[in-house]
Amino acid sequence: KSDFWTIIYIEDDFNLGNTLLSRKIKILGHPVINEKYDVSIWVDGAIQVRGSIKCFLEEYCCLDKVNMACFRHRMRNCAYVACIIHRKADKESLIKCLEFLEKEQFPRHYGLAECTVLIRKHNSMDVKHTMELWFELLCRFVRRDQLTFPYCIYKTNLKVHWLELNVFDNPWFFWKAHKQLNETNVSR
Repeated sequence: KSDFWTIIYIEDDFNLGNTLLSRKIKILGHPVINEKYDVSIWVDGAIQVRGSIKCFLEEYCCLDKVNMACFRHRMRNCAYVACIIHRKADKESLIKCLEFLEKEQFPRHYGLAECTVLIRKHNSMDVKHTMELWFELLCRFVRRDQLTFPYCIYKTNLKVHWLELNVFDNPWFFWKAHKQLNETNVSR
């Protein structure tokens, strides 16, 4: 319950499980939001808002020129190595995904996004098409959204405004750690 936010309860009609269901909402949005609003902002659970979102949109997001804005990854720029180095997914799934990227001739060092905050005009057709492809690949390969997002931008030629701020510490957002599940055994 909230006096400020509209709470929307989500059913898992397709038995996706918690992780994939949350990524589905993150990537595709929710029908209620898609019907009522032109712009959506996804903020992951570990990120807290500390400044005016309206000012952030007006000052940094350039939504009058592009249909999406997101933070550029502050440390890495290559989907081919991002999840391998940090063991973020099981080896077999990663190999299948990386083989797909190579077969598609996706360039190395194309760039990575910090997918913790996503700003979209989610009703634009280019954004919808990109998000649908992203979720399809997430279901097909690995559930690590950061790995396939750059490919989707590349494939659909979505124009993105890259924010050069540290997503984890800036005037509008900051990172607050929450308890992590031990995924080491699964990824190794």
